[in-house]
Amino acid sequence: MSGCLAAVCAGKKDQTDFIIQKATELGAAKIMPVITARTIADKVKKERFIAQSTEAAEQCRRVDLPVIADAEPLDKVLKTWDKERILYFMDETGQSPCAAEVFRPQDKKAALLIGPEGGFSEAELNALRTLPFARGAVLGKRILRAETAAAAAWPSGSLLPEIGGRNKMRILVADDHELFLKGLEFILSDVSKDLQLVFAKSYTDIFKILETDRGFNLVLTDLAMPGANWEEAITRIHSTLPETPIIILSAVFDKEIVEKTIEIGVSGYIPKTSSNAVILSAVNLVMSGGVYIPPELLNRKLPDEFNEFRQAVELPEGKAVEENIKSLTPRQIDVLRCISQGMSNKQIAYTLGLTEGTVKLHVTAILKILNVYNRTGAVVEASRLGLIKKND
Repeated sequence: MSGCLAAVCAGKKDQTDFIIQKATELGAAKIMPVITARTIADKVKKERFIAQSTEAAEQCRRVDLPVIADAEPLDKVLKTWDKERILYFMDETGQSPCAAEVFRPQDKKAALLIGPEGGFSEAELNALRTLPFARGAVLGKRILRAETAAAAAWPSGSLLPEIGGRNKMRILVADDHELFLKGLEFILSDVSKDLQLVFAKSYTDIFKILETDRGFNLVLTDLAMPGANWEEAITRIHSTLPETPIIILSAVFDKEIVEKTIEIGVSGYIPKTSSNAVILSAVNLVMSGGVYIPPELLNRKLPDEFNEFRQAVELPEGKAVEENIKSLTPRQIDVLRCISQGMSNKQIAYTLGLTEGTVKLHVTAILKILNVYNRTGAVVEASRLGLIKKND
């Protein structure tokens, strides 16, 4: 599941801001401002969209930010569109089927295109109707304003598991001891009010589940389980779910093994002796794009790329954030700027020429230094402290 995109036709300031806010709150993975024939906005300000999205994410406690794309003309967007992603466009003419008939739960990649007030031009509608990946939908006779259409379209018919928000968190939990699975079910109930857990008791079970279901926000798994060698198994899981963070929760605690799992792409390694609070904190950290490494491991010799991370997590508790920010490195400031632009860890890694694992370490350090719990909080706090500017 790749997450839903919101393609928004830029319009009046207040209307567009409302749409950006609601798309963020409802879980859009990416927001794309689109210029159409009837667009009335003189200038589309991306920095304002980012600020609106950041504020909305903070209010609804969303732990990540949608990517805010640069504004582009509709014809250019359609020419470069991912043909595997269904584009639902809102048709005010009434010539398309009603939304409930059009939206399909089996569409694993989708986007909603909300037109400007007055709707799309006849030429634009004709162009959309000829595209094999585009589907028109009618929301209702009284839904004419762009912001009303955006609010009405998103949850219509529960068209996708993730439309209506990333608020529904799905975690694949694996352990070969049923009693431990029950314990994890109890602990993880505090992660989200709307949580779905899928259980596996072996690597064989995991592979079978992933054959038909890959819509997970997190994989939380034991290391030593039946079905495969752990190194081969974790590598296979990461290859199958490259965008999904993986946390190892294991009784095996060896420096070389921990380093190897991080090298493969694991985002966290939690000893089974950890308290409930530690497990929850680690899960929240990883879901914010960071990496969790046990404090015990930090006292041992680690590769050079862990040094900045170690310095950050060893900051004394209770120290003022204004004092802590002196320990932010130039590279961490670069990462922070990328986070403020809504970039994912993979995009940050590509932009800055880093490995994704190194980006995760920097994100973890940033959250610790700023004394916040997620990326949204980091952007808000960094803005307050003057670490990032609107034009960064």
